[in-house]
Amino acid sequence: MVERRGGQRGGEPQRTSQPPIIDPRLPYGFTDMGNGLGVVNKCLLRMPVLAADPTHPAVILFEALLRRVVPDPIERDWFRLWLANKVQKPWERQVGVVNVTRTHGTGRGTLFMLVRALFGGAPNVRSIGMDQIAGNTAQWTQWLEALLVTVDEADPAEEVGLARRATSSRKAYAVLKDYVDPGVKHVTVNIKGGATYETQSFTSFLIASNSEDALPISDADRRFTILQGNRERAPDDFYPPYEALARDEAGLDMLWGYLQSLDVSAFRADRALKTEARGAMIDAGKSDLDVELEGL
Repeated sequence: MVERRGGQRGGEPQRTSQPPIIDPRLPYGFTDMGNGLGVVNKCLLRMPVLAADPTHPAVILFEALLRRVVPDPIERDWFRLWLANKVQKPWERQVGVVNVTRTHGTGRGTLFMLVRALFGGAPNVRSIGMDQIAGNTAQWTQWLEALLVTVDEADPAEEVGLARRATSSRKAYAVLKDYVDPGVKHVTVNIKGGATYETQSFTSFLIASNSEDALPISDADRRFTILQGNRERAPDDFYPPYEALARDEAGLDMLWGYLQSLDVSAFRADRALKTEARGAMIDAGKSDLDVELEGL
């Protein structure tokens, strides 16, 4: 039992029976849930901008970054709405997004950095490696309570070997397909040095991959949209404006307002986009036996 003395109700301390949670449906701070108990919500997001300006420098920079990281216009339009939907409806658990490119320095990490800053950083957003999802590292699972999780790929094949990589990919997919599956989901959060507790999950996943076989998805899978990343490196002078924008709260507010203004009424957050990169990942994830059976 934790007493929170930030406010009083009926002359008694406000009490909560669990650690602070992240719930975008509730106001920030303490909410009385009845019976003398309540919850402390630590989710604090940006306030909507009254007049979104698509010509604002922050928006122009953002759109230039999208063109670089997601060069295909159809995939880019879909991803813009995916992000806008998460801004407007942060409680929705959306299909996962995997951006695939073998090229380093394309600006993808910069996009992830900007998205983390846009949502206010931790605890709203967590950044982890694929190894952590696969269970190859310590299982502190605070990332399960975040609104958005950005995943950096671990275990490049050239460093650890194809066999270990395939095993990690299968383990990561087995975990992710459960967490990404649409619908109401409750999870157990294990905090390092703290409590273990149950909470409702509102997590969406944005994943970086350097290879087509990152996840062994099948043709029947509808949980992940696979986007083709840029195959060309960004010039060195591309990055400084985005590093500055990630520290510019006024610019981030305008970008938030821009995403708030987009029409997501027809967007299906639970439906993956079919792309060429998705087909390539399906083929790359097939075993030799799968290929033989298809040839019969």
